Amino acid sequence: MKRNKAAVLLFVMFCAGHVLAQEQEPETLLGEITTSGGFGGPYMKVSSVGDVGAVWFGGFGGWVINHSFVIGGAGFGLLTDVDAGVDDFTGTERVLMTGYGGMWLEYHPGWKKVLHMSFATLIGGGGAMAAETDRFGNHAGEHNSDPFFIIEPAVQLNLNVIRSFRAGISAGYRYTVGFNAGRVTDAEMRSATFGFFMKFGKF
Repeated sequence: MKRNKAAVLLFVMFCAGHVLAQEQEPETLLGEITTSGGFGGPYMKVSSVGDVGAVWFGGFGGWVINHSFVIGGAGFGLLTDVDAGVDDFTGTERVLMTGYGGMWLEYHPGWKKVLHMSFATLIGGGGAMAAETDRFGNHAGEHNSDPFFIIEPAVQLNLNVIRSFRAGISAGYRYTVGFNAGRVTDAEMRSATFGFFMKFGKF
């Protein structure tokens, strides 16, 4: 009889300790991670650089947490030739060469819906240079790249095509600090952006 009482007492103490330990677990930013996935895909954007329409191409991807949060990375490069002004010493024409990348964050509050909004931000940096060109328009000579900081928030419209594929469009704003490549500075780089993307993975 005493053994049964002791066993019952130990069981109750174990259950109470387990419940107390659960209650004392710290709160976290993302809460309990119940599902996990990931994705990657291409991303094309258009914007203005000064008074020139420019096309950017790159990719992005990340870890998908609880269907709603994404932590990952993204990178983009400029495809369009943008005039960076004439070199003051050589008189040679120059074009802008630049690219950027960094941490990519997303939040999908309505991920279950076929068509839903999400909110994204890129925080990172890049490099830029004014590259000299020869008379055929080819890049010539050696050039040093100057670093800059960038933050680019965006609103996305996502279409759940199938469970492993999404496509969508976006509108955002590119904000740079420290951009200096020939005649192209922060004033020319800060611009609204519009994009098209595809995502392949587990959401």
